[in-house]
Amino acid sequence: MTLVEVFNSLLQRLGDGQKSGIIGFNEVLHWPEGALDYFFNEKLIEAANPAQSIECPGCPEACFKHVRTVPISGQLPLYVIPCDETDYTGNVQIASDYLRQWRISPTQVAAWFASRLSLRHPTSINSVEEGILLGLISFGKSAIELALVINSEISLRIGQQSLLLGHVVYESDRNILLDQDAIRRSAMQNKSSHGYQPSRIKNEARKLRTQERNNEIYKQYKKIKKLSPNKSNTEIAKEIFKLEIAPGKEPSTILRIINKFKNN
Repeated sequence: MTLVEVFNSLLQRLGDGQKSGIIGFNEVLHWPEGALDYFFNEKLIEAANPAQSIECPGCPEACFKHVRTVPISGQLPLYVIPCDETDYTGNVQIASDYLRQWRISPTQVAAWFASRLSLRHPTSINSVEEGILLGLISFGKSAIELALVINSEISLRIGQQSLLLGHVVYESDRNILLDQDAIRRSAMQNKSSHGYQPSRIKNEARKLRTQERNNEIYKQYKKIKKLSPNKSNTEIAKEIFKLEIAPGKEPSTILRIINKFKNN
C-alpha cells in the first residue's frame, strides 16, 4: 500500500456527506512504515476516543466484540473481551494499542488542501452542493471556488470543471504533493470561460468566517467544561463573552451557538 493509496482511502471516508471518518488500529497496521506519523503531523487525522468494540484477535473467528475495562487499583486497567462463541470460553486480554483510533474530518481536509494551494479562507469549510468547499483560488480581484467531490472516484471541482484527484496528486520523498500548476491551469481555463460573481465570493467568505468563529467558541466551551464540569452552559457563555474570540456577540448568542453544536 502506497502513501497515496492511504491518502485516497482516508478521503473516501468523507463520501456521502459524512461529517467524519474513523480509522482503527488494525487498519493502520497495514499502512506503510511512518504513514501514521506523517498523516498525524500533517493534521489530516487526529486522535479519537478509544474503541469500545473491536475485532477480537483471540481466535480465527475474529468476532466483533465489546471490550470490557477492568480497573486495577494503582495500576493501568486491563482490557478484555468476554468470549463464549467457541470451544474456548473466558476473557481474551487486549493490548491498549488495539483500542486506538483516529479521525478525519472535512475541516482537516479543507485546511490541508488550502495550505498546499494557498487558498483563501483555509481554516473552515462549508458544504457546496455535493462537495467539500476547500477555499477560493484568487486571480487579482476575482476568485474561483475549489471543492473536493467524493464519489466512486475523488475529484476536484474547479468552478464548473472537474479534475480527477489521481491526475494531480503524487508521492515524492515520502510526502504527498499536488500538481499546483495543473490545478491553476484548470482554474484559469474555467475563469476564462465562466467567470465568477464577486457577490458570491463575499457570501461564501462570510459563511466561512462565521463557521470558523463558531468552531472556536465551541472549542473554548469544551475546554472550560472539562476544567469546570459543574458550570452551567449559561455561565460558560458569559465567560466566553469576555474573551476575544466572539467580538460583538452577546452571551445569549454564544449560548445558542454552543447548543447548536451539542445538538448536531
